Amino acid sequence: MSTTEHRLLPHSEIGKLLNSKAFSDTVKTWPQHLIFTLNMLLQNQQPQFLCWGDDLLFFYNQAFYDAFLSENNNHDYLGKSFKRITSEILSELILPLEKTLNAREPLSIEDLEIKFEGRNKTYWTFHFIPLQKQENLAEGVLVSCQDDTTKFKASRKLSKLTSRFTNIVKQAPIGVLIISSRTKLIDTINWKYRKLFNKNYKVAVGDSFEDALPQTPFDLKSEILKTLETGKSFQLAEIPISLSQNDTSKIHYYNFLGEAIKDENEVITGLILATTEVTDSVTAKQSVYESENRFKNLVLQSPVPIAVFHGPDHIIKIANDTMLNNIWRKDYDSCIDQKLLDVFPELEHQKFPSLLDKVYKTGQPHSEKEALATIEGKDGVRKFYFDFDYSPIYEADHIVTGLIITAVDVTEKVTSRKRIEKTETRLRIATEAAELATWELDLQSKSLSHSKRLPHILGYPESDTLTKEFIRSRTVPEDLDTILIPAFKKALKTGTYFYEVRTRKKDNSIIWIRTHGKVFYDDKGTPTKLFGTLREITLEKRNEQELKDNEQKFRLLADSMPQKIWTANTDGVLDYYNQTVYDYTGHTPETLNPSNWLTIVHPDDKAENEFLWRRAIETGEDFIFEHRFIRYDGQYRWQLSRAIPQRDEKGQIQRWVGTSTDIQDQKMFLQELERQVKERTKLLGEANEKLESSIEELQRMNEELQSFAYISSHDLQEPLRKIQIFSSRILDLEKDNLSETGTNYFNRMQNAAHRMQVLIKDLLTYSRTNTSTRTFEKTDLNTVLDEVKIDLKELIKEHNVTIEIGELCTAYIIPFQFIQLMNNLINNSIKFAREGVPPVIKIDSVIDKGSTFKLEQLTADGEYCHIKISDNGIGFDPEYGEKIFEVFERLHTRTAYEGTGIGLAIVKKIVENHDGFIFAQGEENKGVTFNIYIPTDIS
Repeated sequence: MSTTEHRLLPHSEIGKLLNSKAFSDTVKTWPQHLIFTLNMLLQNQQPQFLCWGDDLLFFYNQAFYDAFLSENNNHDYLGKSFKRITSEILSELILPLEKTLNAREPLSIEDLEIKFEGRNKTYWTFHFIPLQKQENLAEGVLVSCQDDTTKFKASRKLSKLTSRFTNIVKQAPIGVLIISSRTKLIDTINWKYRKLFNKNYKVAVGDSFEDALPQTPFDLKSEILKTLETGKSFQLAEIPISLSQNDTSKIHYYNFLGEAIKDENEVITGLILATTEVTDSVTAKQSVYESENRFKNLVLQSPVPIAVFHGPDHIIKIANDTMLNNIWRKDYDSCIDQKLLDVFPELEHQKFPSLLDKVYKTGQPHSEKEALATIEGKDGVRKFYFDFDYSPIYEADHIVTGLIITAVDVTEKVTSRKRIEKTETRLRIATEAAELATWELDLQSKSLSHSKRLPHILGYPESDTLTKEFIRSRTVPEDLDTILIPAFKKALKTGTYFYEVRTRKKDNSIIWIRTHGKVFYDDKGTPTKLFGTLREITLEKRNEQELKDNEQKFRLLADSMPQKIWTANTDGVLDYYNQTVYDYTGHTPETLNPSNWLTIVHPDDKAENEFLWRRAIETGEDFIFEHRFIRYDGQYRWQLSRAIPQRDEKGQIQRWVGTSTDIQDQKMFLQELERQVKERTKLLGEANEKLESSIEELQRMNEELQSFAYISSHDLQEPLRKIQIFSSRILDLEKDNLSETGTNYFNRMQNAAHRMQVLIKDLLTYSRTNTSTRTFEKTDLNTVLDEVKIDLKELIKEHNVTIEIGELCTAYIIPFQFIQLMNNLINNSIKFAREGVPPVIKIDSVIDKGSTFKLEQLTADGEYCHIKISDNGIGFDPEYGEKIFEVFERLHTRTAYEGTGIGLAIVKKIVENHDGFIFAQGEENKGVTFNIYIPTDIS
């Protein structure tokens, strides 16, 4: 055999060691099947070792080394005889090794305890396999090692559990019967099960399971066999079984629970039958059921609305007819076994669900009186007032399982009380508003009860209690004897009590009081109570007396007046005439009465008189009519009658007061005046004809003026232009030939022509302010001023002028005229500037009522735009404030300041064209201010 055939694989540490020089010579002598076995061993991941030959030469793999020899880091035992190993643990394997080698049969040792120092105990199984090349000869033993520590511990635990289970079964307080699935015999039976049934005292392990079953109405045997076959458990509850004791049969109740017993492979190995007697529970349950039925019947028959809820969701379990029909107004089927909020979702935002939850959780009852609830039933949504009670329902373990609800409908009572309270409130408000005191007198005991206002009226503290005798004692004696006491006696007969008397207050001041009362009688007709009110009427009495006094004064005054005065009531019936009426008509109070007053009216005036009087009564408008009254001598004279309604503070008509004034003389005068007016009207017509002729002449003259203006603007200016042109050419061409005097004359001639031209131009402008078409436009004065500044741009720059502009209004103006106005005023300020002082011109405006400006030229209610233009120029003496606006008026010589004296006259004319007003305020060397007022309304 070559060396390569005996080579060991060096993949592991041990393989490398066996290939080293230490073993090289030995390995060469090893047979091939030994090397093959070693190669297999070295590659195995499970712990294995090999003992070879009679000396049991020891070889092992890395897994075995790690498990058993890791403390020997030098592999001292490798290739040595196993018998020489000093390990106490491995020395126990020598005998099994020798036995396997000699007997040539496999051998196993299970659950061998291995304990290394510093490690936990482990449990191993060793499988010894003989290695045979020939049938009757074993050359070695291969040992596989299996760590069964986990399995061993589980088995031991299972053993303990089984033992414990057996003990538990034997000592269990319930009957336990274990049946073998294979033999169908009793495998285990505890003492409790033996004593459950009288006949089963002698049943023992190994007996047929049928012998251990009681006689029941149910086929218990079939249920057990079915479970043993299918593995499906069964449960029988409250099974009645008749048992005999002392020759007496009695029904007992049992619960049976059958559960299949399965091994680790889910194979059914048996059945455990747990049996408990529940006779007491069933009996108690039946008692409870009977009690519940009695309770339920009581609830259902109760006239009080009652319901029973179950669980935290308040499932409706019971509701009597009163609750269903009167309160809920719903069908039985739509409520029972339903959640409260599913049946009554409208309760979700009311307080009741939270109260139910609180009672259910805390077990504390809750009651309320007159609680308002909104409930929707078959007839719609209704509001109820309830006196309700929520009480918890407890189980035996004192756990709340439900609630009992009682709800007494007190809606009618609450509604009635609220109506009474509302009525009482209204009465109290009414009495307080009317300043009434209320009182009640017991006619039997003579005791008096009263409101707080009664002592207040009499000047005493509101907390005082006054008696009947005390109140009478404060009454003025005269009124007590003649009014109060007779009124009381009369009330006992008629049932109505009324009087007005004077009484003394606490401070002895006297006031008037009025009492109204009503007597109440018992069944026998005897007066028992007297209810009434009391009010102070001092002011009314004083006003009543004043009214009487005033009426007397009125009659005296009316009788002394020359006018006819009469009065009428609200229906239009005349009820008074002054003495003048009687004197004029010759009637007496007996012959002239409210029913025949029309007899003094002229027959032609009666119909219209009656119509107008009736309309005045119906509408409340003043009555005014001119008609004729007959005088005592039979002559009719014209009268102007006027009647005015007299109203109270609320505007209600109380009466009519009328006067009739004799206007006969005025009538005659008016007739004469009408005659004269007709004559004057005729004369006026003739005058109008002459006026129309004058207007035509005026129009003709105006046309001639227009022609003159045209001639002035063209024909008159043409010679002036030629004079200026020719004089300019002479000065330019003949300058050297002219003397100084001649040159001066020509310059003076040019200036005169220029002034004449400017004068003609200003005169035309002045005249056009009267004749031009007046077209008003709504214009922003800033726009006007911008245009003026452009026209005067060079002049403003030349004189270093500053124009300060404030708030300018928008007004209806004639734009081109207002541009002329602003141009003239700014030119005026520049022209009359102080020498050496740059001109500063300020312009602003404001809109306000005419009354604000306090100028008699302005309408007080009109709205005006006040434009103020001021400068810092030379000003003027205030006495010339009006003169400066006149045509051709100048305050300075022409040589001092240029101008024609027409510019400010044009400004004034433009302001007048706008229905405005202008005036100037000035002071010498302090400038001038022009105030312009133009109306904002073009109408």
